[in-house]
Amino acid sequence: MSYIPLRIDVTDALPADITQGQKLAISAWLFLPDSTKLGKKPTVISLLNGGSYDKRYFHCVIPGREGYSVSSPSR
Repeated sequence: MSYIPLRIDVTDALPADITQGQKLAISAWLFLPDSTKLGKKPTVISLLNGGSYDKRYFHCVIPGREGYSVSSPSR
């Protein structure tokens, strides 16, 4: 399943003592479902990482293997 990479600038949402004059951004992946397979009440989930985990925790790409993504149709 493919995704749309996103980069969201959060610089203005943070205090200057945190940004220290640097631009700060959060990156994310957006997975859009096949709209032909949605039911009448589709469910949307947001997965947030933290600690030592990053977005790859939820979508691990391993060459030659499938099904390691939370977005996999089998889930």
